[in-house]
Amino acid sequence: MGKIGIIAEYWNSYGTSFVNPNLIKATPHDKIVSNSFLVDSVFSQPHIYLIKDGWLDFFPDTLNQFNHTLVKEGEMFFIGNCWVNEYKKIPQ
Repeated sequence: MGKIGIIAEYWNSYGTSFVNPNLIKATPHDKIVSNSFLVDSVFSQPHIYLIKDGWLDFFPDTLNQFNHTLVKEGEMFFIGNCWVNEYKKIPQ
């Protein structure tokens, strides 16, 4: 997957980034955290993924996180015991 950013609920975000912190930058969603360093790091990655487990009931077509609009790309998939979907950041 290369360099990626992940947005998820608290434990899924940090637990995922521990696998390879050089490639995976993660933050809990914006209702939990406001650490701008983590957020900037996630949004600077070429690919952004959301993990819905423990947070979302489904992957919406569009959502806002940390004042960024994200649009769903492709289909969800199951990896690392989590449901994941890629999102593209709409330029501000």
